[in-house]
Amino acid sequence: MRYSLLSRFQGSLLGANLGYGIGSGMISLSGPGLDVGPRPGENEYLVASGKSLIQKGGFDSSSWFEAVASVSQRSEGIESTAILGTDRLMAVLPVLLFYHEQLEFLRTTLYQISEHLSIPLAERDGLLAMGYAIAASLTERLNRHSLIGETIAYLQESPSPLIIQLAIVETLLAEGASLERVRSQLVRTEETGSIPFALGFYCLLSTLEDFRLSISRATDTGISSPQTTIITGILSGVYNSIPGIPWTGQLGPLPTEQIFHLGDRLLASWSGVYDVQYQPEEASHFRAVAAPNVIRPWQL
Repeated sequence: MRYSLLSRFQGSLLGANLGYGIGSGMISLSGPGLDVGPRPGENEYLVASGKSLIQKGGFDSSSWFEAVASVSQRSEGIESTAILGTDRLMAVLPVLLFYHEQLEFLRTTLYQISEHLSIPLAERDGLLAMGYAIAASLTERLNRHSLIGETIAYLQESPSPLIIQLAIVETLLAEGASLERVRSQLVRTEETGSIPFALGFYCLLSTLEDFRLSISRATDTGISSPQTTIITGILSGVYNSIPGIPWTGQLGPLPTEQIFHLGDRLLASWSGVYDVQYQPEEASHFRAVAAPNVIRPWQL
């Protein structure tokens, strides 16, 4: 295994955190490092979603929707069905991580979430495509030449234009096309809601091993760049893992240590090793990581 599953979980969450900060203007890319601006507040959707999964040991619809609704009403004064697209990405990400080995259950769950939150078809299919790409990274089977074809097959016979847009990206990647050319081709399609997801796949696969370059290119897409930046941060973060992200010491909307802690607990709950809901919130490590097929005592 190239990277541990824990490092990939945390990489995806950290990538989302940085992508959200960069896309919303809280963080600016300049020179060799990051200039971190004032944070107007934490993005709580990621944490609320993750905590619901941890406490229930998986997706419990009433608990999850209540957690998301409480954030939207408390921080934005709106109904849960009116959550912005960028916040929906943050809310759904823990679900994508938790069910990366159960893709058909993930599909059913995303259909339920999309119906409840009134997520458009184009975005719903984009979330499904992200789920497949995340699963490919977490199971060490992401192939830059076949990922898009596999993702299209997973989307099945959806009427969403995302399938056409992903096919365009696949063709242009094979030709070594520039970001500007890819963007100009995609804007000619009928639906713009799924373009950020298609561009996210392009930014990932065109610079697969370089998190900084991938997310920097995402900020130049112009079309819904905040969403594209988050999507790219998630996909590149889970593939390149914590060692491949050069900004682990920088702050995004959420403190990095809180991101790592959430990843710890989410992985522990997913693994079934711990009943995490009875562990204290202050506990800093739940890292049950060992060589495959080897049982080792946990040091308390």
